[in-house]
Amino acid sequence: MKKVLLALLAVTIFTANTKSAITIPESTMKSSFGKTHGFVLKSHGPNPIFTRVGYTFRVETYGYELSDKYYYDVPVYVDFDVNNKMYRLYSTVGEGYSVQVTILTSPQKSSYVLPRT
Repeated sequence: MKKVLLALLAVTIFTANTKSAITIPESTMKSSFGKTHGFVLKSHGPNPIFTRVGYTFRVETYGYELSDKYYYDVPVYVDFDVNNKMYRLYSTVGEGYSVQVTILTSPQKSSYVLPRT
């Protein structure tokens, strides 16, 4: 258990400065994302990919699978974490359950864009 926690901490520190090359305009964030725009995540497995409002996202699980209890059996939503400057997938169960997502494509960019480092 200690090794898993250390690995997750290392991943969190490593990804804290990762920024997606594609951004979502504020008006689109307000009208289509956030707590009031929950959905059920249907793609399972490590690093699942899903599409919302013309944007394709990859959940950054680094080979781990998301918990059914926190991400598949309940509604989730995408929002921007202003403190860490990244998009995250949030669980509606409890407080603080979220994981980073990378935007792969947008309505304006139909092919994968590498994140800036």
